Amino acid sequence: AMSGDKAHARRTGAALEKMAWDGLVASKGNADMGRLWFGNYVNVASSPQALARLAGILDGKSDTAGLQVSQELRWAIIARLNRYAHPGAAALVEAESARDKSDAGQIAAVAAGAARPDAKSKAEWVGRIEDLKTTLPFSRIRTAMTAVFPPEQGRLDEQDADARLARLP
Repeated sequence: AMSGDKAHARRTGAALEKMAWDGLVASKGNADMGRLWFGNYVNVASSPQALARLAGILDGKSDTAGLQVSQELRWAIIARLNRYAHPGAAALVEAESARDKSDAGQIAAVAAGAARPDAKSKAEWVGRIEDLKTTLPFSRIRTAMTAVFPPEQGRLDEQDADARLARLP
């Protein structure tokens, strides 16, 4: 997360995406290094090209340099796509939730949904987090709390930060 010069942040982000992808490709045959580089790629992906590549990996249209994409990595990709509101990302949460009924999968679905960068979604998740009578398990509430305002969504966070702070007591 970089603040300040947006052009610098875009250039640096693109360089990190390239480095991580090149590392994945160079590590072909070494599954441990491949997972490390791919995890880094997912964590820095923010350009339209990188997000499109991640979406392509999920639907089998993009190569993964031989890396097996585990369920955990599928959820990491889906969360990243939702965090940047990539087209079709919201539907991926629903589809993957139906496919992965595990507790870890349902928690990952919460993280992906809470990270979507739109005011309506944020308000819904903040309402669930603040609801002292919620029926959601604490693990899901805790996950939503950590996912709801990623650093690059500062403007969404600031929109009602004072009101949220006033409601804390």
